[in-house]
Amino acid sequence: MFALPEEMIVTYLKRRHADIETLRHSLHSNSVVEFNRIGHQLMGNARNYGFPCLEKIAQSMESLSVTELPYAGPRILELFDLWLKENTSRYDLQN
Repeated sequence: MFALPEEMIVTYLKRRHADIETLRHSLHSNSVVEFNRIGHQLMGNARNYGFPCLEKIAQSMESLSVTELPYAGPRILELFDLWLKENTSRYDLQN
């Protein structure tokens, strides 16, 4: 596998910040649809961007059910947010 240019990784991480906000709104409105959609999207691209740990979080998002959302959704969102903070600290996202 080849290394992606840093600019592509930075753009990818910036987009994940928007996902966090979408998921927060989804929790507030008690809708699992966005968790499933974002999880599915991340499952398809996390490993390609060099983030296999994100793939595991995404799998939890994608398989989350309506009945699991109230208790598992906040924890999944917390894990995703922690992952994002850890990984964005490695790159300059100011540009």
